[in-house]
Amino acid sequence: MTAAPPVLGGGIRHGELGRIMARPGVGKTLALAQAITAHGASGGGALFFSLEMPAAQIVARCVGMHYRRRPAHVWDLARNRDAEAWTSAMPGLRLCDASGLSVAEMDRLVAQERTRPDLVVIDHLGLVGGDPKLSTYDRSSKQAREIKDLAKRRQVAVLLAIQVSREAGGVHGERRLGLGSARDSGVVEEAVDYLLGMRRFDRVPTLPAAERDRLRDVLFVSVCKN
Repeated sequence: MTAAPPVLGGGIRHGELGRIMARPGVGKTLALAQAITAHGASGGGALFFSLEMPAAQIVARCVGMHYRRRPAHVWDLARNRDAEAWTSAMPGLRLCDASGLSVAEMDRLVAQERTRPDLVVIDHLGLVGGDPKLSTYDRSSKQAREIKDLAKRRQVAVLLAIQVSREAGGVHGERRLGLGSARDSGVVEEAVDYLLGMRRFDRVPTLPAAERDRLRDVLFVSVCKN
């Protein structure tokens, strides 16, 4: 993913909530790993709640970006214990891959950190634990408010991934997303400070093969709220 202009005015600040939304498989987790890798390399502290992928997969993605290696080489690095060297180079990074954590449980884990993290990453909203008696809309709305409260109360920047439906994002994740695309997550307009929509075209079968090859692994990101 190439560098983009600083359209977010210096990034997400303490007490603010940013979201990355896209269809499954577009590259949200990779974008999150890229964010924490860059943040860790700059000396900042980050706590990554991976509710979907095990910590080893997140580490593999971060190691791959840190060493600028292809995925096949990443596991060789891990087997050779280079991953430990990478972790020691970014001691502020903490990974938690417990599944089904509620916002209250994540809040408690943030509070237990000896050094307050600058950045908290949650992947993703649909896997956050909540009251099963509530409807999906009500549950995600409640969680959106709670996550925003976490950011303000702990004075951390929070980056949250959210999946959108096929209707909103297209079958292959090619459809442009807007502020209304995340309405299934409840009060997103009120709770979020920054909202980014991601899409890609290299998996659209109707595009010519040469065009799909040209756009391979290219992510298009739109700022839906700033």
